[in-house]
Amino acid sequence: MKIIIIVISMLIAVSVFLFGLELANYNKIAWGIKIIGIKIGGLGQNQAEIILNQQLSQLKTKNINLVSEQPEKNWTASLEELGVEFNAKETVQNAYKIGRSENIFTGLFQQIAVFFQQPNLPLIVTVNPTILNNFADKNFIDIENKAISATLIYNNKKDDFEITPFADGKIIDRDKIKKELISQVSNLTLSPIRLQIIEDKPKVNAQEAEITRGKALNILNNAPYFLVYQDKKWPIEKQTLLDWIGFKVQDIGNLQIIFKKEELEPFLINLAPAVNKTAVNAKLSVENKKIIILQPAADAQEIDIDNTLLQFNQIIEQKQKEISIILEYTPALIREETLAQLGIVDQIGVGISNFKGSPASRITNIKIGLAKLNGVILKPQEEFSFNDLLGEVSAKQGYKTGYVIKDKKLVLEYGGGICQVSTTMFRSAVNSGLEITERNPHAFPVSYYNPQGFDATVYPPHPDLRFINNTPGNILIQGYASGTVAVFEFYGQDDGRRTEIKGPIIYQSNPDGSLKTVLTQSVFQGDELISEKKFYSNYKSPSLYPIEQNPLE
Repeated sequence: MKIIIIVISMLIAVSVFLFGLELANYNKIAWGIKIIGIKIGGLGQNQAEIILNQQLSQLKTKNINLVSEQPEKNWTASLEELGVEFNAKETVQNAYKIGRSENIFTGLFQQIAVFFQQPNLPLIVTVNPTILNNFADKNFIDIENKAISATLIYNNKKDDFEITPFADGKIIDRDKIKKELISQVSNLTLSPIRLQIIEDKPKVNAQEAEITRGKALNILNNAPYFLVYQDKKWPIEKQTLLDWIGFKVQDIGNLQIIFKKEELEPFLINLAPAVNKTAVNAKLSVENKKIIILQPAADAQEIDIDNTLLQFNQIIEQKQKEISIILEYTPALIREETLAQLGIVDQIGVGISNFKGSPASRITNIKIGLAKLNGVILKPQEEFSFNDLLGEVSAKQGYKTGYVIKDKKLVLEYGGGICQVSTTMFRSAVNSGLEITERNPHAFPVSYYNPQGFDATVYPPHPDLRFINNTPGNILIQGYASGTVAVFEFYGQDDGRRTEIKGPIIYQSNPDGSLKTVLTQSVFQGDELISEKKFYSNYKSPSLYPIEQNPLE
């Protein structure tokens, strides 16, 4: 009877142990498992990975010695410098798999074994060959004598390619270093690694170079070739090909004919004016407040240099005489499909200003500014910033010098006249009933901005012109010049708002030319006034702003 009780008690104890072990290991790494001495049994995968990474961050800075016997020399480098990389995630995942066999009894047996044996698992370690090779090339330069592969150079006097000398060499065995690093680091032992010198054979010998020589001569002898776009052809003569052709030693052990990108690229760039086309946005008009397309959009096209270069392989592989220019297309921003997708169907406001009498440089700047902001799309609740969208204003963008108000003087700077663009934009935004968040008047009355009080000055980064698209849909801004009139048209969704503009009213005018004005924007939804904003302008006398004596040329 006692024996039965003891057996039953033992079975109960074992069952309780097994149940407890299974419960303790549920969704966790099996109890007893360690990785490089770090106890991770009983932890979840994420927690174990964090702990392991904390240890590894210190490990990668540890040093290991590399020793050369002939000549006697040694180097000390960190594991990181040698390209050693740890995969904590995969290491933890492998640990988690232990005890999780599809067969429940096999899995349970594994968990029991792990609990009592407490295995110490190695790290999963890799070595980045590029980093290791860079270290070796830099540090072993005095003891290595790399093999020299044969290649080809052109002899103008002989009108032929010549094969350059090739030679065997000796190098440090990188694979041996890599294997020892993985073996040692995965088990956390960092003993000195003894370097081994091995023979380095050239990848290309004279016989292999001779084959390539024949191909290269055939290419030259078949010149001229032609670069083709539609009905245009540009000849490529033998002398040009000599500048373009180069040779590359491949890892598989042959000498490849290549075309030098640095030589071909300028040639293709020179063809760009005859091939490239800028995108043309759809030209819009309005009938009964609805958008109609007067002229469809045209996509931009430009030479795809990289893919056109690939076409030159046809000369080598297929012996074709004509090489097609490959084009890259960029859809025009404003086209019928875009308008439909964005829900842009109505004209919601227009702003105009007249720059009649402007000098040629000022007109140039105005047209650049109008073009820069043409095609801008504002999302609902997005804030427009004139300065941000305008970007850099300098000679690089094509701007000329023109007068601007700065430091209480009229001075010449690149982009003078841009305020004609910001003023026109301000008028369109006000007429569209949008919420103006920043507007600044000019320091004194400027005739280009009549009527006075309806202008907006800008000077990057401040002052700026800013407003919010407080309509329910996207807004498309189109800007252009018609004669001496600058125009901005806002297109979007008509939400029924109605805008009334009062003024600008001059409520103070002085003999010295100074003025005070007020402009009122009232926005209605039906008969209900939903917003009203007043824009005050305090213009000083123009006589206070003399022209600078030594303007920028």
